[in-house]
Amino acid sequence: MTPPLAALLRWACDPAKLEAFAGDLEELHGERVSWRCVRDTVSICIRHSRLTAPLHRTTRRSLIAAAILLLLSGRVPQSAFHYTVRATDPAGEFTLEILNARVIAATLDGMPVQPEHVVQTGDTLVLKGGDRGRDFVIAIRSQGGITWAARQP
Repeated sequence: MTPPLAALLRWACDPAKLEAFAGDLEELHGERVSWRCVRDTVSICIRHSRLTAPLHRTTRRSLIAAAILLLLSGRVPQSAFHYTVRATDPAGEFTLEILNARVIAATLDGMPVQPEHVVQTGDTLVLKGGDRGRDFVIAIRSQGGITWAARQP
């Protein structure tokens, strides 16, 4: 867990439950910081506050504002889900370099695909002319990985 989120958890959370929550968050998110990690941390802070009485609206707003400020201040780095997929089908090998579910580079048989031929709309990638002159369509999965219909040799 990053230091700013750990500090928020220590400041707001019930000390008797702090170690268990910090361990759970570490298991779920590791060192990656994402909106989901911030949301989970803020949720724990709100539900398990060190205050014994139910939280007032101003306290909830303060916790949410603190988390948002941590992200906006740049002290909490945005996670970058960056990986390279190397795949082979009957037509040959291809690679995709993916950053946060967006394809930033591609190769077909070891040759770079020109950026203007790499067209992505949402989770659908089209490599123009990548399948013997036809468009090669690939689905990018948000959790990581790809699916495609195999090209013919």
